Amino acid sequence: MTDTTDYSPDHLTDSACRARELAAVIGREEVAAHAQLSAMLDSLEKARAAITDVRGTLRALYARPTASPEVETFLAVEADDQDIVAHLADAARSLRAAHAIVRAHRDTLTYRM
Repeated sequence: MTDTTDYSPDHLTDSACRARELAAVIGREEVAAHAQLSAMLDSLEKARAAITDVRGTLRALYARPTASPEVETFLAVEADDQDIVAHLADAARSLRAAHAIVRAHRDTLTYRM
């Protein structure tokens, strides 16, 4: 078989230029992906903090000695089955899991950069 590879200086220079251009594009995409993953982590943290705040508010409402009749009725119903608190706890667990997954992806990307 005949080797048809072009080893001329122009061809090697073109290949090197294309390789550098490709590396630059990949680098920019990795930086953008890292920024997006970091933004996702921030959003997940904010959501977790909001859930913590809501759970704290509910705990405070449950602990209050007196409240309006509507609140007392609502609390009496919720005190039986704790649906809202259970859903918030589930949501917080899901957010923690999502946070761990996104952080792992971001750390993997950072390691490659």
